[in-house]
Amino acid sequence: MIKESLKIHGHRQFEIKQRVSFDHAKTKNIKYQVETYFFLPVALQINPQSYSTKEFQKSLKNYVRLSPATHKLKYFYKKKGMLEKLSIELEHWSIESPEIEYYENALKRVALTYKRSLRLAVKSLLKAPNQKTEDNILQLLLDIEKTIKAYRELEIKCRSIEKKITSNAFEYCDEYISWVTTFYLRKLITERAIPCRAEISHAWREEINYREQEYPESIAKPGESNEEVLHRWSSLRRYINRYLFLDINHRKGAPLLLHTIYATIAAISMSITLFVMLNIRGGQYADISMKVFIALVLAYIFRDRFKDISKRKMQQWFQRWLPDRKLLIYKEGVKSPIGICKESFRFIYYGILPDDVKAVYQQANDGFLTYTEKDVDILFYKKEVHLKNQPNLFEKTRFPIADISRFNISDYLRYIDIAFEELPFLEEDETPVLGEKIYHVYMIRRIRLNSDQNVATELVRLVINVDGIKRLEVLKSLDFSKEQDASFQDLQ
Repeated sequence: MIKESLKIHGHRQFEIKQRVSFDHAKTKNIKYQVETYFFLPVALQINPQSYSTKEFQKSLKNYVRLSPATHKLKYFYKKKGMLEKLSIELEHWSIESPEIEYYENALKRVALTYKRSLRLAVKSLLKAPNQKTEDNILQLLLDIEKTIKAYRELEIKCRSIEKKITSNAFEYCDEYISWVTTFYLRKLITERAIPCRAEISHAWREEINYREQEYPESIAKPGESNEEVLHRWSSLRRYINRYLFLDINHRKGAPLLLHTIYATIAAISMSITLFVMLNIRGGQYADISMKVFIALVLAYIFRDRFKDISKRKMQQWFQRWLPDRKLLIYKEGVKSPIGICKESFRFIYYGILPDDVKAVYQQANDGFLTYTEKDVDILFYKKEVHLKNQPNLFEKTRFPIADISRFNISDYLRYIDIAFEELPFLEEDETPVLGEKIYHVYMIRRIRLNSDQNVATELVRLVINVDGIKRLEVLKSLDFSKEQDASFQDLQ
C-alpha cells in the first residue's frame, strides 16, 4: 500500500512524499512503479527543442527515507524497554570499543523514535476532544519526564565511550530531544481549552532553562535575526536524520545494453564500407581512380549517417528497457546496495497515452475548453523502485519507507514575461481592469504496486504565475482498489 502527500516548498518547488507499506514477515522484495505525466501549456515553451531531459534531471531530487519504529513513551523507560537495552549495549561497548557509526546510530535511533512517539501522543490528544483530560495530560508529562531522565542518566557511560572513539553523539541527541520536547509542549500550551495548562507551561519552562544552561547557543532572542540559532537547529536536525536517509548513487541507465547496441550499429556500418571497397571493379582496387575514390568517400559518408540515424532509432525502440538514469540505494553500514531505482525522462505525444490517463485528463477542466493534444506538451517521467527486505533493515512500523521527490519548476517560468494583463471591455471609456496571468499545469500520476491489478491514478493541478507556484490543487486523490486495501489489512 502507498499513502501519498503533496505540498509546496517555497515558490519554486513542490514535494511528493510516498509512504510505502508492506508485510515485514512475508515480503522479500518491495516493488512499485510511478508514472508521472506533465501536461504543459505550449505558451510555457517547455518542449524537446527548448528543454532537455538533462535539465529535467537537474530539477528533480530524490530521497529515500526510513521511518523510526512506533512505540508509546512508556516503552522508553520501563523495564526491558528501549533505554534499558541501550544501557546494556553501552556497558558492552565500554569494554570493547564500538565502531563510531554503530554507537552514533544507536543514540540517533532513540532520539528519532522519541520524537515520533511524542508527536503521535500529542497529535492523539489534540485530535480527540475526549482525550483532553487531566489524567491524560499529567500522564503524558510524567512519561516525558521519565523518558528524558532515563536518557540523561546514560551520560556517564556515553562520555567514557566517546573519549575512545571521539564523538559528541550523546550531547547532540540530548539537545535534539530537548528541542523536540519544547516544540510539542508549546503546541499543547497554545491549544484552546487544554487542562493542566500551568503544569504544561512549567514542564516547558524547565526544559527551556535546561537548554539555557547546557546549550545557550540554541536559545532564540526576541528582536534579533537568530540566524545562528536556526543554522544550529538545521545542522543538528540534519545530523540526527542522517540515520534515516538512504544513500543514493547515480549511474547511467543500462550502459552495457546501450554499448552493445552501438557496437552492433558500428559493425553493420563498417560492413557496408568494406562491401563497397571489395566489390568495386571486381575486387581490384590497387590503382584507384577518381571515380573509385569518390565512391569510397560517399560510402563512408553513408556509413556515418547510417550509424547516427540508427542510434536514434534504436534508442527510441529500446527506450522502454533503457532507463536514462539508474540510482543505486545504500544503507549506512551495509556494503552492497539494498535497492535500485530506474528513471526515464522523455517527451511523448498524446496518441500513446494510456486510455485511463486520457480519460482523467479529459475531465481535468470540467468540460470547459479542455486542452487538445495541440495545446500542450507532455513530459513523461517514469520511476521503478525495487528494494530488498533484508533482516533488521526496516523498522517494524506501518509505513517504513518514505520515497520523497522534489520538483523545481524554475525552468517553467523562463518565458512568462508579464504578471498582469488588461481585460477587454466593450465601452471605450471603461476604466482598464487587470487580470492576473496564470497557467495551469496538470500532473497525472499512475502508481503500480507489484502486480498490474494494484494501480491508482491521481490528478493534480499546479497553478503557476510569473513568481512561481501559486497553489497546488489535488483534483483526484490517489485511491487503490478496495480489494487491495482488504488484502493489505489481512497482512497487518
